[in-house]
Amino acid sequence: MVLRAQDQLRLFELHPTDHRILESYLGSVKGAEVKNADGFDGLKSQLPPSSRRAVVLMDPSYEGHGDYGRVIATLRDALERFAEGVYMVWYPQVQKLEAAQLPRRLESLAPKAWLHARLTVQEPDSQGFGLAGSGVFIINPPFTLHEQLLTVLPYLVDVLGQYDGANYLLEQRSA
Repeated sequence: MVLRAQDQLRLFELHPTDHRILESYLGSVKGAEVKNADGFDGLKSQLPPSSRRAVVLMDPSYEGHGDYGRVIATLRDALERFAEGVYMVWYPQVQKLEAAQLPRRLESLAPKAWLHARLTVQEPDSQGFGLAGSGVFIINPPFTLHEQLLTVLPYLVDVLGQYDGANYLLEQRSA
């Protein structure tokens, strides 16, 4: 873990086993806190940060029916509190309407720049089910990230692709 003296890391995890694992690895790291709490609710207490700089990673399970909507609502609130933050939202690439719509819904929230990267490494099964890959949508991304991903994503397709149709998508809107 590389945190500068002034950096703070706040982790929220509801699953008891995962919380214990995170706590065992990061609980004693200076500047880090691991909370056994809902990250959707916990983010409100963290924004805006006193440093006026932050990166927020949202990585929900998407197992609950409301997770997609909670991502949008939480991010909308976070952007009202702290529009300058960098917000990263991970999502699974599955055959669900909510998953397919999520990137466009996030795009509509972005006040300025955004970046969307998706990696497809596996075919869904014959009935259309299964995890084909995943994506990340970033609001206010670092300006160098797009160029870096142009190199990294083709490599990841080659290394992780499990079928001939493995591919990536990379799109952005600059400020």
